[in-house]
Amino acid sequence: HRLPPRFTPSTQLGDIWSSEDGGATWSLEVEVPEFSARSGHGVVVTGETMLVIAGWPQLHDLWSSTDGVSFKQESNLVWNCDGIVSSVSQIGCGKYDFWSLVHNDKLVTLGGSGAFSTFGKLYGDSWAMEL
Repeated sequence: HRLPPRFTPSTQLGDIWSSEDGGATWSLEVEVPEFSARSGHGVVVTGETMLVIAGWPQLHDLWSSTDGVSFKQESNLVWNCDGIVSSVSQIGCGKYDFWSLVHNDKLVTLGGSGAFSTFGKLYGDSWAMEL
């Protein structure tokens, strides 16, 4: 009896795909972008800029792109987070599975999870950053 694949760092992806026909066909744009592989991250578009925000595992970075192919790191301090808070519990200040949006020229995130095991720590906060 085989167990289903698990949610691990080796299952995280970083490739970037695009579609020009509403998702009927897809083209690989970048296999390995400037940012690390991740999941549970936020993606928003404001004006002509796409933002990629944090994600699993415990990330707290922010990347921008005007073409969806090349990305530039804007910050590594999203949520004013600078890394793991406790090496014993492996609970840090990075987040994944949060909601992200742009409102009144601010990047806003709501809630999320923040532990190496799924739903080990749930957040009920909001955070905003001027764009």
